[in-house]
Amino acid sequence: MILINHTLPQQENLAGVYFCFHTWQVPYPHIWHSIPVFNHKFYASGSVFCGDGLNFHNNIKQGVNATLRFVYRPLDNAHTLLHIGTGGLYKRPDKNTETGERSISLKGTGDTYLPVPFVFDSTISHSQCQYQWNIESIFHHLKFFLQGEVMGMIIRRNNSPSYNAYGGYIEGGYFILGNRLGYDRRDALPLCPENKNSLAIFVRVNHTNLNDSDLKCGALTDLSAGMNYYLNKHIIFRLNYSHVKTDQYSALGKAHYNVLQSRIQIKF
Repeated sequence: MILINHTLPQQENLAGVYFCFHTWQVPYPHIWHSIPVFNHKFYASGSVFCGDGLNFHNNIKQGVNATLRFVYRPLDNAHTLLHIGTGGLYKRPDKNTETGERSISLKGTGDTYLPVPFVFDSTISHSQCQYQWNIESIFHHLKFFLQGEVMGMIIRRNNSPSYNAYGGYIEGGYFILGNRLGYDRRDALPLCPENKNSLAIFVRVNHTNLNDSDLKCGALTDLSAGMNYYLNKHIIFRLNYSHVKTDQYSALGKAHYNVLQSRIQIKF
């Protein structure tokens, strides 16, 4: 199964479908090996996982996933952070030993984590392997931040043309109360702010296109605005509004709709 995921964990005030691509995480993975290397300026990691989860049916031969990620921080001080990164994924999906079939599923519920009808719900049959790449960036200066990512995916297929898809987003925000977001240099990822009672506003634009010349799996564009209140680094109150547009090839068909969501998140 392909899950909604991405290299950079988005600021979750804008809960959503950003990429209906399988990136750095595998559902219930069995990790064979994972190696991070980092210092003040650089971060690098590589991981190897089993295929599509812990699927031990007798007629299923496990596939394999391998990832690489590199990050460079040319600016990293008390006031400013500039993070530039890139990464890649190789995926060999599980194989049904009775039929010889490998397939990759593209599923996503749009800009919500709720169990609602899928916006994307397609299966790429006769799959050999999947390649994926991304370019990511984070910029923090005082109370302002900007974050974005572009991503592409190629699925090689048996006796059929390769399938191509892409997506991207950009998000900006400002802290009305408190200081900037935190940053984990060990994993090269953004964190909650260290200050209690922080309030941030965010705006985000996302586009996901799963349509190729031979396979039309849908496209989605959304514009979102949100607000996060960080009671502390463990408890977050989130509110966001999204205007979503899907095309005729999505699981919902051609549609425009609005989503207003709120939630409380407890992190440990």
